Amino acid sequence: IEIANTTSDAIYRSERSALSWGGSFAYEIPVAGPGTYRIRLHFAEIYWDEPGQRIFDVAIEGTTVLDDYDLFADVGDLSAVIHEWTIPVADSTINLDFSASVDQPKVAAIEIIPLADDPTPTPATTTPPTFTPPTFTPTMMLPTSTPTPSATPTPTGTPAPATYRIFAPMVAR
Repeated sequence: IEIANTTSDAIYRSERSALSWGGSFAYEIPVAGPGTYRIRLHFAEIYWDEPGQRIFDVAIEGTTVLDDYDLFADVGDLSAVIHEWTIPVADSTINLDFSASVDQPKVAAIEIIPLADDPTPTPATTTPPTFTPPTFTPTMMLPTSTPTPSATPTPTGTPAPATYRIFAPMVAR
């Protein structure tokens, strides 16, 4: 699938979305500490082909930054767009919340860029960066002898909550 407005189609061909209609999801992304960060959210509508079929909100650090956002109405289908904000963070975690009123919220990639404390205007919409996927050479290794099975460990206690991270490659400008 070719994605308009980018030469980095691979970034936009997949997405994170909620599991159900009207659902939500969140990220708690650890950062170096309190300070000012540029948050760049990458989007492309790769499923719907009419406006009004996906409407969602995005909140960063508890503040709604996209309200009733209709991605298709903004840029159409199969077109990349980046929305960015400069956000002060008081702790060592950036909180992102996505919730839908129609269908499911989605995001293709997230960039977190630490900044010096400066008054950069916010919000802004920019053209997606250029990305060249890395070259991958598959390698297969076969065992030279039959492995000895070992006992499967039994988990104990309560598992720690998962922290999700997705980042688009940072491109120098």
